[in-house]
Amino acid sequence: MGLSYTEELVSEYFRHLMDDEGKSLYTVSEHVHFQAEGTRGIKGWRDIDVLAISKNEICIIQTKSNANFKRTKKESIEAIRKYFREAEKFITHNYNIEGKKIRKLFIADLGLSKAFIESLSAEGIEAKKLKDVLLEYLNILHKLYPDIYHLGKEENNVTRILMFIIYSFKKELKECGLLKRET
Repeated sequence: MGLSYTEELVSEYFRHLMDDEGKSLYTVSEHVHFQAEGTRGIKGWRDIDVLAISKNEICIIQTKSNANFKRTKKESIEAIRKYFREAEKFITHNYNIEGKKIRKLFIADLGLSKAFIESLSAEGIEAKKLKDVLLEYLNILHKLYPDIYHLGKEENNVTRILMFIIYSFKKELKECGLLKRET
């Protein structure tokens, strides 16, 4: 099964987060499958959309195109809480978590109201809008690849398209504040 646009963008964002020496901070995997308790006690397969592991933390990341994927916001929030409980249980039983913080992130393109974000935050789940991740990612790419020499040499289509946008619309992106000016 292929990645959704939210999964692909978030996965590439985490792959491009670097330390001070220019080394990747995270090892990233997509669609990490695990069994979880389903309805009426029947186990079913679930997956962690994006799993990003660094030396200090393990990020369990669920992405959605729309945060409201159940009938009500309350049902959506409860489903998200349950998902992260199950995913964290899987991580603690199958990964070396010693000395690592488990970070739970929910990233959605649409439907993340302030109240929705606050409800998840109260549960220890960071909620981010996909557009904020995209803007951070654009600026990371701009910093990592400061000249047009890198255009066309990217490792995947998401990065390739974003690099094209950066170099084709650099002036416009800077003028509207989407791309930080170099210092």
